[in-house]
Amino acid sequence: MPAISFLGPVDQPTGKLRLLGQISDCLRSPDFSHFRLAVGFAKSGPLLRLFPLLRDWRGASRTAEAIFGVDHLGTSRQALELALSLFDATFVTHLPSARQVTFHPKLYIFFGNERGVCLLGSHNLTVGGTETNFEVSVRIEFDRTIEQDEASFQEVLACWTCLLPDQCPATHRLDPNTLGDYVRRGLLFDETPSPHSERSVRRGVADAPRSHATALWRLKPASSVPRETTATLRARPSSTVQPQPVHAATGEALAPGNTLVIQIVPHHNGEVFLSKIAVDENPTFFGFPFGGRTTPKRSGNPSYPQREPDPVVNIIIHDANGAEVPSLRKQGFKLNTVYYERKSEIRITLSPGLARMIPRYSVLVMRVNTGEEPQDYDIEIFMPGSDQFRDYLAVCNQELPSGGAEAPRNAAENWQYAETREFCPH
Repeated sequence: MPAISFLGPVDQPTGKLRLLGQISDCLRSPDFSHFRLAVGFAKSGPLLRLFPLLRDWRGASRTAEAIFGVDHLGTSRQALELALSLFDATFVTHLPSARQVTFHPKLYIFFGNERGVCLLGSHNLTVGGTETNFEVSVRIEFDRTIEQDEASFQEVLACWTCLLPDQCPATHRLDPNTLGDYVRRGLLFDETPSPHSERSVRRGVADAPRSHATALWRLKPASSVPRETTATLRARPSSTVQPQPVHAATGEALAPGNTLVIQIVPHHNGEVFLSKIAVDENPTFFGFPFGGRTTPKRSGNPSYPQREPDPVVNIIIHDANGAEVPSLRKQGFKLNTVYYERKSEIRITLSPGLARMIPRYSVLVMRVNTGEEPQDYDIEIFMPGSDQFRDYLAVCNQELPSGGAEAPRNAAENWQYAETREFCPH
């Protein structure tokens, strides 16, 4: 008899259990040699996080095949580009003429000679779907040496194989040429972030203040992209399907992302040093390189690149218990942002009074604002001591240079991913 367990709706937001963790465990297990998935919507975030595991999986002569939907702009170009390099075979199911039909399954299957696991539920292959959204799914484990289990497993596997091109005319094998065709036809969206790029998708949807959600419930952040993934992708050539955005100075392809998580040490004058490493990884997030120049206070002093106009931000400060400090909230704050070339430092400037209230080594979470407000970013700062502080510090997987300080700062090597396009249109 197959063994059945469940992932409940609140498990992912609270970090109790996440689909990404279950997939990762299956990829590490010696019991499985085949991986099959079919999802309606996909973004690059989960594939970036699974990159080392999938690479090792295929290096051990195990197979991985995937079927994706491209309906309603639910899948990104970046996700399919990664899929072409990570899976033995990648397919797309799409009915161009059937506008009232949506490809919408969420099916993840692992199997070997003696065991099989099916993860079936509401999870799209996105960071929200696999880590942070309220989702529900059933995990079914099969002992393939038992006849009844094997019969049930074959029924599950048929849910995937019935979508292959030899059985489903709407499915086609993906290659660089067909991917390029999907891009030209506007069937895929681009994950490259910009402060206002996705606001139209959420028009009419009012965002509840993040601090209110945090106060009601301890919501854990998504995991970081492994540093190994970042290093591997930097060494690869840019896509041949469509020119990717590149760093103006280095020519490197940009990684998509919309959130920076970093420890900070505010200075008495209000300056806060951010990570030039993070800027190099994702300059689009910061609007880098900057087009303006600072005006030296003294004649003869150097002028530095400055972002113009100043980005407009909302700032929320959380105390050592995780509660918002209302008196420190800033709405529509103009955030002076300068690149000090001599030390290769990106500095933002808060008000000196605000900076004095923020303890050293607090964690700053800076998100591109994808709501309707005119602000460019939302910034939350968590003082040491709270559960939220520890949750965000845990996703920081890179130690930054200490610059002579008593302890180094930490930052996320890479980024969380915007989920504003994960919706279910009908």
